[in-house]
Amino acid sequence: MKKFIYKILLISILFPLLFVLLVLLSSSYIDNKEFNNANTESNLLFIQSDMSYDIAFMGISHARNFSRYGNKLIMEKILGKSILNIGKGNGKCGVDGQLFYLKYFYSKNINIDTIIYVLSPPLLYADYLNRASNTFNDEPVRWDFISLYLKTISKNKYQRLLSYISSKLKPGWFLQYGFPEERLKSKLNKIDTAAINEGFNLAYLDGLNENIFDDNCETIEKTIQLAEQNNSKLIFIIPPAVFGKWPGHDRTLSFCKKMNELYTTDYYDFSESIKQPKFYFDHHHLNSEGVKYFTKHYLFSLFEAN
Repeated sequence: MKKFIYKILLISILFPLLFVLLVLLSSSYIDNKEFNNANTESNLLFIQSDMSYDIAFMGISHARNFSRYGNKLIMEKILGKSILNIGKGNGKCGVDGQLFYLKYFYSKNINIDTIIYVLSPPLLYADYLNRASNTFNDEPVRWDFISLYLKTISKNKYQRLLSYISSKLKPGWFLQYGFPEERLKSKLNKIDTAAINEGFNLAYLDGLNENIFDDNCETIEKTIQLAEQNNSKLIFIIPPAVFGKWPGHDRTLSFCKKMNELYTTDYYDFSESIKQPKFYFDHHHLNSEGVKYFTKHYLFSLFEAN
């Protein structure tokens, strides 16, 4: 009986230790590869402590798109500024997650002069993004990251942590590699109303729920406060779309005006700035030529005086 109990105890100790060891080895395997902000969707694989950036982008895919496909290099060349992009697309991250990433980066002594928060109206109406369990699946295991997250109030926290850790033993983690930084030349051939409406349905899975909108606005206000505490200037931009304004545009713009009154946070409505389909690869994501055009004709003027 004693031998049996001993074996059970031994197994109960060894299996967790083996699991942790495999997770750490797996994480280290990918972490030791060469990544940068322009060739990965991860926010931790490239980051280093004690860095300074002129501009940081936050938001969902409309923000992350400014670093994909070599777009980051295009923008840095035009603006003459160093750029950090911590936006996260693919339905993985909402305003809660974006706030946490920013908090973590500040804890690593990363200095940011100006934050451009790409305020896509669907982001403000999405609670499903705040509850996504796969937010950190493409991140390496970092103990300080986990420690800070455990101290953070967050929805779906423990399911997200479980998914984060267990993802290191799944095939998708081992298949990560730095994707090519080649310009995206795909163009939208024509405006398709049916595709636009389908996109609206996918973007507003929680509908136009005003309670969700208000909760997300509170979180973004906390983001403004965090930025101010760390001497970063935060500005909002509503990104362009070939169809112009998203549902909820007016409420989003009203929120921007309110934050401007409370914190003198600048905002710019670029929703209808680019209507030519040739600058998009779908109805609301700019291709590389579109990013170049948008940077030259709109973003450049925001920093011209500096």
